[in-house]
Amino acid sequence: MGQGHIHHARDGGSNGVVPPTAAGFAPRPGGVPSKPSEQPSGVLARPEAELRRESNGRESWVFRAADPSELLGVHAEQVGRALQPGEALRFLLYSPMWEGHGGPFGIGAPPASHAVAVTERRFVISRDTHIDGEPPDLVSIPFSTVLWIESGGAAMFAWLVIRYVEAGAVRSVTVLYRALGQHHFAAAVRAYRWAAFPELCHSRTGAPPWPAVWRRIGERQREDVEPLLVEAEQPLAAAAWPALAGWNRKHGLNNPGCIAPAGALLVSTRGVLTVGDEPPTRIGGIKFGVNTVAVPFDTLRAVTFKDKTTSGPCVVSLRLRAGRDAVTSSIEVLFPGESLPEVEAALGARREHPAVREIAWSS
Repeated sequence: MGQGHIHHARDGGSNGVVPPTAAGFAPRPGGVPSKPSEQPSGVLARPEAELRRESNGRESWVFRAADPSELLGVHAEQVGRALQPGEALRFLLYSPMWEGHGGPFGIGAPPASHAVAVTERRFVISRDTHIDGEPPDLVSIPFSTVLWIESGGAAMFAWLVIRYVEAGAVRSVTVLYRALGQHHFAAAVRAYRWAAFPELCHSRTGAPPWPAVWRRIGERQREDVEPLLVEAEQPLAAAAWPALAGWNRKHGLNNPGCIAPAGALLVSTRGVLTVGDEPPTRIGGIKFGVNTVAVPFDTLRAVTFKDKTTSGPCVVSLRLRAGRDAVTSSIEVLFPGESLPEVEAALGARREHPAVREIAWSS
């Protein structure tokens, strides 16, 4: 299993192993016109070398842009050419590079500056590593291909991960950025969830209000997940659990460790969200990272539970399988066995709604 409590298993369907790409950027991104539909003018007509000289990708801030021409470096040209006539922007931002290569939860990518555009139907993401001889690139991700997104942070940096299906395989794009810009990325996620997550469920009688949900989960977890919620999104059910400490084969009898980090499962009118802490390196140790995964209802294919206890306290694995057509991938969440009834009940709230396609369910 990878680092952290969320593990992405590339199994089932026809995807096999995710093909290696440079931070998930395919050499020929689908959906992007190879030629501009109009004669470029202004910043779009300037040479790439000139645009790259204007920005080394190491600015101190993430900022929102109203138009591609406000982006820095090559991103103005790349995004401007990729947008089709009449394609409306819901959100657009520029993010300078984060000098690190990765962090907790197995998340990583080469340092690069990015522009992230959210339109009515797709993500358009431009990337520049600012390395001589390595040209900038761009990927287009239609919302209809997205399996789930991840958003989180750890101390000074944060991330956005988009996992999607292309050419019969599961691929991903990872953007690492300075944590001070997390509110801009949260706004981009909200724009995507509003446009792409159909509100197939309506709030039910007896569902907890958001204040009751927030009282049950950790403050740091709330800070990470609450900004991702769209207007009028309502909770259907929630489950939360504390970190589980114990002995297992990895830690040894004389060195107890965290075998299931603190986390929560939220089922809302727009999908399923899991949020969890980075496991501390030792009991009572400092933990910095929190990661949230947002899964739309229409991608869920199966929910399974499995006993993952090796020795010591009981640990249960929740596996959420998401898919598009025949291609699937899984999210695994570990939690204490004593929380199993609460987690099953929370996911049961999702099963009670006939408007949502029934999914396979096993224990």
